[in-house]
Amino acid sequence: MIPENHINRNASPDAEAEETVEVDLNAEVEVADATADVNVAPPLPPAGIYPVKWKVQKDKSVNAKATKPKKIGDASKAFVDVSLQGELQASGEDYDGSMIFEYMNSIAFRGRPTSDIHHFMNICGSPAPNRIRVGELKTMLEEMLETEPIGMAQVQWEAQYLDANSQKQNDWKHIKLNGKVLNKMENFPKDSNGNYIQVVENPLDGSEVNARLYVVKHLSQAEAKKLSATA
Repeated sequence: MIPENHINRNASPDAEAEETVEVDLNAEVEVADATADVNVAPPLPPAGIYPVKWKVQKDKSVNAKATKPKKIGDASKAFVDVSLQGELQASGEDYDGSMIFEYMNSIAFRGRPTSDIHHFMNICGSPAPNRIRVGELKTMLEEMLETEPIGMAQVQWEAQYLDANSQKQNDWKHIKLNGKVLNKMENFPKDSNGNYIQVVENPLDGSEVNARLYVVKHLSQAEAKKLSATA
């Protein structure tokens, strides 16, 4: 699982403006609680099925790449990959616009009839042909993502930490708490009011770890309706 990219929270919101806007000094600035801690994590939506608006992550792009041969004589395989940024569409809820990050590529692994990218494009209403040149698939995906398509997704919580003691590079592991792996909301602890607690402790150093959202599965409208009915 690839961790969420760091976001520059301190960048001015006018940094990308193309023209200067006159400031009304009598305009009001309001927050819910001026004495609150700005570091408190925003509430996560309950695990479930949501429409999600997708685009390419900021400062990222759709890429054409090739696998490295495992041994001399093996052929490399060309593929497309992308890092996506999604916004949950939940109008009227506190968690409307919650961010979710996803990496996917066009490699169809053994035993699977399609790839993550092909499945995602089909879910978003822009199916790719079974056989297509890498450059054409890259362009097709870029054009689809420029429209910021909305697709249904099954969403869950997880809490991970970077195991600095591991021999592996970038070895992210799920936190375990009370014998449960924190890879779904139902395994997180609850407060006295029965609400799931989304901030847990890093087992290595005791620091706070915020739960994050991840996509379990991208769903067709029919699949989303069926799963929602049985939830």
